[in-house]
Amino acid sequence: MWEDEENYFKPGREPLIFEFMGWKLSILVCYDAGFPEMSRYLALQGVEAILMPSAFEKLDRYKWNIYFNSRALENSIFIAAVNHIGIEGESNFFGHSKLIDPFGSVIVESLKKTEGIIVGELDKNLIQSAQEKNKYTENLTKNIKEFEKWKR
Repeated sequence: MWEDEENYFKPGREPLIFEFMGWKLSILVCYDAGFPEMSRYLALQGVEAILMPSAFEKLDRYKWNIYFNSRALENSIFIAAVNHIGIEGESNFFGHSKLIDPFGSVIVESLKKTEGIIVGELDKNLIQSAQEKNKYTENLTKNIKEFEKWKR
């Protein structure tokens, strides 16, 4: 958890994976985006899209522009990154919620400086196309098998 969040929250014991309208989804929260392992685990479980509510401040905008696109690309899945907007205490949140496709490209992003809603279309065919083109998860599986041989 980020900074003092352990004073307010308890970590989950297992990932939440659920079906909604024919899609296999999961949720990760904010700081989780900085750890590629969890997104990879979810992708290997067949998750097609991860919803990521977040509270990134303006100072961390560069992370916002790296993490979420990377998690989508390296796992060939959709990412819906939703960011808080506005000033709260000493924190200044910049919004820019976005929907990212399995190639790591932004489908739609909120560029307003106020709260709002963005709408984008998800196409499951893009997941298969990305997996065929990028092969990250396929090659990871091969590499893990090789690492296992090294242990012996």
